[in-house]
Amino acid sequence: MLFDFSKSPLQNINNLKENKNYNVVNVPIQVENNDWVIYDEKNGKFISKKYEFNDIKHMLYFLSEILKELTVKSIFPKITILELEVNIDIIPEFLEEITSFEISITKFIDEVYEDIRYI
Repeated sequence: MLFDFSKSPLQNINNLKENKNYNVVNVPIQVENNDWVIYDEKNGKFISKKYEFNDIKHMLYFLSEILKELTVKSIFPKITILELEVNIDIIPEFLEEITSFEISITKFIDEVYEDIRYI
């Protein structure tokens, strides 16, 4: 049994990490129709995307909106800024696999970026 609903989510995650009999391919989901890039390194998987801006004001709006929302949810992606380019890496905290939680974060960030066209 992969999940025991009588236990906390953290206990279930620890059980998954310790249980070598589960099929990792069936547990996490894959990115669907998304241009985020999945990296698989020795420390685990993470997803990344680069955003380019024409204006510093748009970049600052983008950063402030995503940081406002994500910090409220205690999500802290790695953000690298180089001139008018912002690279965002989302690193899963528990299973070291990309799950629907990380996918929902990518969708939110993409929506904020799309909103910039209307500013």
